[in-house]
Amino acid sequence: MRRVYYHSRGCAVTVGVTRGRIDSYRVYSIC
Repeated sequence: MRRVYYHSRGCAVTVGVTRGRIDSYRVYSIC
């Protein structure tokens, strides 16, 4: 099962795809 997660902490936004473990992710800066 594939899951997309979105996490925001301050200026950093992490967007990732996981299949039980972290498959790939990207970190964006929004400031």
